[in-house]
Amino acid sequence: MNENRLPTRQETLKQDCWDLSPLFSSERDWEILYKDLENRIPGYEKFRDQLSESYESFLACLDFDHGMTRDLEKVYTYAHLKNDEDKPNAAADDLFQ
Repeated sequence: MNENRLPTRQETLKQDCWDLSPLFSSERDWEILYKDLENRIPGYEKFRDQLSESYESFLACLDFDHGMTRDLEKVYTYAHLKNDEDKPNAAADDLFQ
């Protein structure tokens, strides 16, 4: 290898690479959660004009939003790290976009 260039992702030892499997075991699993998040977005609508009605309504909205945020951060983090691990990888860039 030429000392004046960085090794490609394929030339890098596996133990020197990020292990993203704790987030998702595959890109298919990432896609499943992504689509699930898209399908859950309309769930916010049921809380419209309901937050001041009761503590339970307010708490239910917070719980729903917390679950959405947690899953959204997981989806974002995986896509961001996947993109950063191999910049020339167009598929990883697509995930991030």
